[in-house]
Amino acid sequence: MENMKQYMDAYKSEAEEHLENLSNALLELEKDPTNSEFIDQLFRSAHTLKSSSAAMGFKKISELAHAMEDALGRLKKKELKANKQIVDLIFVCFDTLETMITKVTKGGKEEGNTSPLMVALKQLMLIPKGTDKVELKDIPKRKLKDAVKSASYVKVGLDKLDKLMNLVGELLIMKMRFQQIKNQEKIEVLNEPLNQLTHLIDSLQFEVMQSRMIPVNQVFNRFPRLVRDIAEKENKKVNFTIEGGEIELDRSVLDKIGDPLVHMLKNAVDHGIETPEERKNLGKKEEGMLKLIAKKDKNAVVIEVKDDGKGFDTAEIKKTALEKGIITQAELSRLSQNKINLLPFDPKFTTAKKVTEISGRGVGLDAVNKMITEMNGTISVNAPKGKGTNFTLELPLTLAIMKCFLIQIEEEVYGIPLTTVSRCVKLDQRKIKTIEGHESFVIDEKEDIPLIRLHEIFGQAIPPKEEVTIVIVDKAGEKAGLTVDKIIGEQELIIKPMEKSLKETKGFSGAAILGDGRVALILEMNTLI
Repeated sequence: MENMKQYMDAYKSEAEEHLENLSNALLELEKDPTNSEFIDQLFRSAHTLKSSSAAMGFKKISELAHAMEDALGRLKKKELKANKQIVDLIFVCFDTLETMITKVTKGGKEEGNTSPLMVALKQLMLIPKGTDKVELKDIPKRKLKDAVKSASYVKVGLDKLDKLMNLVGELLIMKMRFQQIKNQEKIEVLNEPLNQLTHLIDSLQFEVMQSRMIPVNQVFNRFPRLVRDIAEKENKKVNFTIEGGEIELDRSVLDKIGDPLVHMLKNAVDHGIETPEERKNLGKKEEGMLKLIAKKDKNAVVIEVKDDGKGFDTAEIKKTALEKGIITQAELSRLSQNKINLLPFDPKFTTAKKVTEISGRGVGLDAVNKMITEMNGTISVNAPKGKGTNFTLELPLTLAIMKCFLIQIEEEVYGIPLTTVSRCVKLDQRKIKTIEGHESFVIDEKEDIPLIRLHEIFGQAIPPKEEVTIVIVDKAGEKAGLTVDKIIGEQELIIKPMEKSLKETKGFSGAAILGDGRVALILEMNTLI
């Protein structure tokens, strides 16, 4: 029961919906006992309550709903005709279910005497098929119900939540505009009202964000069957476990992580975990281990896919990358182990010896990389040969709102995700060195960092300055220095997705409207670095 607490809210919401369906259908059935539409509706709701209550461990509720379902099944098959006695019996079952569910979802015990109802329902099941006049003995009496009942949940469409988030975004933009006017005109009297407005908008933003949060189990729960089917197809034994399913993510992120995780789990079973015979020869258990783990880390969620299989063959990866022209020998010699482990994420890369239904068709890790990049997330891989693979995804909790570090290149403003900003430095141009066509600089007399001139990337002339302003960014341990004209500072922004026509433009993950009405493009660090 303890382990099911996290699902109680979802159970309560669904149960209330089906109880309402039962009530409405029963009232209609009472008016028209021959209407099969209402019998079908009653049957479906009883069936769902039976299943969801059993999953929660509510045995009495599940048994009563099951007995109701069986009785309604006889009406559905037209073995019996619904009369006043039968409708009254179903009404009493409904009232009892409603009382028991209300008590148990308020943290109480599963209470209620269902024995008289079970006896009456059993009577109904024993009546011969085709009996015209159904007579039942000792049916519990219907009780007068309270007319007023408070509703604790309201279902809201995702489109309405998206509209609410957009309105919060508009409020944030207006707040920034007012702050800008106050600062420009030096209107000190606006300080207090603006502080109050900021507090109200922050509170509204928090509540809207909370309403969009969904447990990752809503995606994770479909994977055990997937892993089982793939393992069976590949003649492998896999012990698959899930941890951290209660961790909540914004639905905008949750909608996107399903497909990448499918590819990673397929990859783990198909390429990572060995066959029982291979594992036995290697001194491993015949059954492979595969774990899917979710955990929170500050303003991000970390998802891991771990297996105890083959790991990565670094020599094979290097050979394939060179053969397929993904990288040159000179570039390869400069790569860290993590960067080498990320080479299989290139669309041209595959070490598969055969094409199967599961992999080898040009989709897989490259699809994962594309999706994670679009979400401003990071991927890291730890895969020592023969000792298993650990894929680690770090994702933002939401794609809707992001803290950004605003910078300026000529007249244009750009946002850098604040989580990637390490520090800012001023540097003499003479300290920038060029090796094999690549610029870099050293800070603190120990760290050599590659330099990215944003002017050059955006097709603008590099300004002839003796000193340059550099923002050092760090993405999954990979650092780079971005040259900028001006640093504006931190700001929380509502991120809008790129238009379809611009989605293929590399280097940007979204856009935001600033307080003065200008549009700031959000730089995508994975591509830049």
